[in-house]
Amino acid sequence: SWMAKRLEAAGVRPIMNLVDITNYVLLERGHPLHAFDREKLAGSEIGVRRARAGEKLVTLDGQERDLGDATLVITDGSGPVATAGLMGGEPTMVSDSTTAVFLEGASFHGPRVRAGSRHLKLLTDASARFERGVDPAGVDAALDRAVELLLELCPGARLVDAVDEYPAPPVSTEINLRAKTLARILGTELAASDVAAILNGLGLDCATTEQGWTVRVPTRRRDLVAEEDLVEEVGRIHGYNDLPERTQVYAVADRKPEARTEHLWRARRILLSLGLTEVVTPSLIDGEREKALGTDRFFWEPVELRNPLTSDRNSLRGSLIPSLVQVLATNRARATSDLALFEVGRTFGPMSKKGVGERLRAGLLLSGRGLADPSVMGPNSCDFFDIKGLVEVYVEQFWGASPDWKEGAPAPLDPARSAMVLVGGKTVGFVGEPDGNVRKAFDLPAELPVVIAELDLEKVGVSREAVPFEPLPRFPPVVRDLAFVVEKSRRHEDIVAAVRDAAGELLAEVRLFDVYDGAPLADTETSLAYTLVFRAHDRSLTNEEVDGIVARVVKRVSETLDARIR
Repeated sequence: SWMAKRLEAAGVRPIMNLVDITNYVLLERGHPLHAFDREKLAGSEIGVRRARAGEKLVTLDGQERDLGDATLVITDGSGPVATAGLMGGEPTMVSDSTTAVFLEGASFHGPRVRAGSRHLKLLTDASARFERGVDPAGVDAALDRAVELLLELCPGARLVDAVDEYPAPPVSTEINLRAKTLARILGTELAASDVAAILNGLGLDCATTEQGWTVRVPTRRRDLVAEEDLVEEVGRIHGYNDLPERTQVYAVADRKPEARTEHLWRARRILLSLGLTEVVTPSLIDGEREKALGTDRFFWEPVELRNPLTSDRNSLRGSLIPSLVQVLATNRARATSDLALFEVGRTFGPMSKKGVGERLRAGLLLSGRGLADPSVMGPNSCDFFDIKGLVEVYVEQFWGASPDWKEGAPAPLDPARSAMVLVGGKTVGFVGEPDGNVRKAFDLPAELPVVIAELDLEKVGVSREAVPFEPLPRFPPVVRDLAFVVEKSRRHEDIVAAVRDAAGELLAEVRLFDVYDGAPLADTETSLAYTLVFRAHDRSLTNEEVDGIVARVVKRVSETLDARIR
């Protein structure tokens, strides 16, 4: 009963005394053991080998598992009876009717156990121990402790035989700890006898030398591999509070961060200043779902992992968009849809000559009200122009140039509601609304406003342009507002180009501030309202001059784009 109480206190469910003993020894000694019913084993020999093609085994959890050559198995005369380091087999398990027990203890190779665990998709306490490494010299002690408990808890039990196969015992390592290294790291000199007493007290075989100490490390201390590890042990036992405080000056190299790091910091700083909330999502995604969304040469196809941990994290992402939309779906499930998010992270994709490529990208997502003040009542919601404005500010600050726009974008964006972002004539990203496949995959209703963007921060041939200093203007501007009624098929950039061409060099700025659709306009018409800012560098403009320029602008836009003033 005392063992059952201790197991329950440790979170282990008691089963029966034979099984409880192996579980207890695992917790006490840190070494997995397994108990077989000797009467159920075929023959008198036990072996260890890799499983062969077609071999199967029903494990203790009642599942029949297909064993592959990645799995290490324990065999008797009939074949596999247990998966080595993972779980025993149901046909040979002990029960209340067991009268003869075969106890097995071993030190299995951690990577081999891990390979079998991934192949069978089976994780156990034993596999966790072996994967992290166990002391091969501790098998004897664990088995001796198990036998001791069996003889104590099972009246009438006796030990019949014991077999030990240890073909290549590991050799304990030897580390030279120099006194100057100890003094340099701890900042003080300790007596040689005190250091030797500390190390010997930890079960290490320590001998004093002229340079310091020679320490033989037992196989159970896998964490001690260098003299710095021994320094940490000495400092820990001596007491860090007893070490003297001192200020030490180190020479630090003035090294410039690599370009990718600078891009990352600058991108995060800009996007945070725009009021967006940063998220960090895993690089591992569900590759099948991302492939179904569609990819092209900008949104890379995800890279499949050879040995994924889970089916929903089986690939390296090729785009940030599915990760951001997943954040939206998770928040929406918790009744939160008004989001303004960004992520700066790495995306991956196959490359023909270099294997797997890696790019640093920035992704943006607005949904619901986006950046709108939640205290403002009304039907305000984010749209394409909100994220387009954010991208414009971002591009101007990141690359020092105003972006150009081109209609259309590849999946997973809706080609009719998206645009390409160009800097210096090169495509650096896309902006728009997600297409139907994305909404269906993440269960987003059609009425929920969602706009997304993704930008490549390492686009080849695109560099940050130097922004020349311009002094503050000495003369005031003259501002005019014009609203043009045009066909919905007309492009905003065509109107701006016509305005700039007609206005000439006195036009300092043209800015779209309103878009209107509705009565009394026709269904095929829209109204675009612009603010025109005029300024001369050498004088104040008169109203007559500006009125003449505005008249030319109206005439040019009307003639070339079939527009009229609203």
